[in-house]
Amino acid sequence: MPLGEHLENLYQIAMKLGLKEYEAKVYVTLLLFGPLTSTDLSKLSKVPYSRIYDVIRSLEEKGLIEISNTRPRRYKAVDPRIALVNFISRQYYDSLKYVNQLIEFASQSKSENEEEGVWIAKGKSAVDNLIRKAITSANHELLIAAYANFLKNYLGILKEKSKDVSICLVLLGNENISYELFISVSDEVLHRPTRAPQFVIPDFSQVLVIVNHEKSEPIAYEITDENLMGIFAVYFFNYLRKEAKLIFRNLESLEKRRYSNLARALDHVRFLLSKGIAPSVSIVGRLVRNGEKEKIEGYAVDTYSDPLRGVETLLVKVGDRVVSVGGRGAYIEEIEAFEIEVRSYGISIRI
Repeated sequence: MPLGEHLENLYQIAMKLGLKEYEAKVYVTLLLFGPLTSTDLSKLSKVPYSRIYDVIRSLEEKGLIEISNTRPRRYKAVDPRIALVNFISRQYYDSLKYVNQLIEFASQSKSENEEEGVWIAKGKSAVDNLIRKAITSANHELLIAAYANFLKNYLGILKEKSKDVSICLVLLGNENISYELFISVSDEVLHRPTRAPQFVIPDFSQVLVIVNHEKSEPIAYEITDENLMGIFAVYFFNYLRKEAKLIFRNLESLEKRRYSNLARALDHVRFLLSKGIAPSVSIVGRLVRNGEKEKIEGYAVDTYSDPLRGVETLLVKVGDRVVSVGGRGAYIEEIEAFEIEVRSYGISIRI
């Protein structure tokens, strides 16, 4: 490679590391040919002599060069294994500080009520950002339907969330799957050998639908409209999860879990009832008769299911009475539940 072309490549690398054009030329020249006087430095770097001292001063402030105490002064680059690494580290932490300031300002300025609807993002980076945002936003329940090879990219953050969040994974497609990878990050793993869009549903706060993930420009639809979210939640539970093969479900070792969807809470309750325990539960929702907010504490004593009407009900003993609890959209039960906490302890019952 000709020297001129080689130098140009090095200049571009230096600029990608955060140096301006003249800074990059002077710095690379000193790395290759220093120590140099200001006159020689200007000639070799092709930086105008009228600008050379400003550039030298800037590089000195960045800790990248040192200056001799002789006449004429000579300049050389500090060992890049130390100086350049420190410079990049400072840039990173400075950038992180500014990013945090920007995030804090944006959070304070953000409207309390975000506009509901459907938002679209295109491209790998944009889609990846939305997936990570959806996963990290989950506080207690995370529902995911995805292809194993795609989901492997998010095992790290799933592992972190699994400490406090109940994660249900429906693995899609006919590919050979190493289930152990996913069992380690979730309460529940199922396999549905079908082609379908990929979903991420955190706490029923949004539904993220990902399509074209194998193409150069995947698309993500972020859905925050409650009616549309309900439709996709039904699709997830009644088509993907219900028809999937159960690979793993961890209910034995759980002290407690909170759910946004009644279906998984009922599975947890039925398991504990089968062990002779009517578990302690907490329900947050609204009264079906008038829409007022309601919260109850009690013991889950039974469950009821009517597949023909698509009705599933949790019966909770509160004091001397039994309260019927339905999921989102409930119209028969007394309470429509938005959040259900199931605990592993309760009162003993006869099986």
